[in-house]
Amino acid sequence: MLSFATRDRFGSDWVDRFRAEISIDAVRSAREVLQSSGLPRTPLLNHPLLSEAAGCALHLKHENHLPTGAFKVRGGLNFMAHYTTEVGGG
Repeated sequence: MLSFATRDRFGSDWVDRFRAEISIDAVRSAREVLQSSGLPRTPLLNHPLLSEAAGCALHLKHENHLPTGAFKVRGGLNFMAHYTTEVGGG
C-alpha cells in the first residue's frame, strides 16, 4: 500500500511510469555488470518464523551480508558502469 506521502511526491501513476522504464535488456545488462564486479552472490536463506506465519516456505536474500552491509552497492555499480560508458566516455 502506498503512503499518502509517496503518492503526493511521485503522483498516483509513479509505479506504472517506473515499470515502463525497465526493460529486460536493462535487467540483463545489470546482471552482466554485477557478475563481473567481484561481489559475492547474496545467500538465499529460509526464514522459519516468516514461513510459519505465512503458511508457506519463505526465503530471503540477505543483502546485508555483502561487504558494504547494504544492497545499494549493486545499484551504484550498475549506475557507474552505465554512466562511464554513456556519459563519461569511458
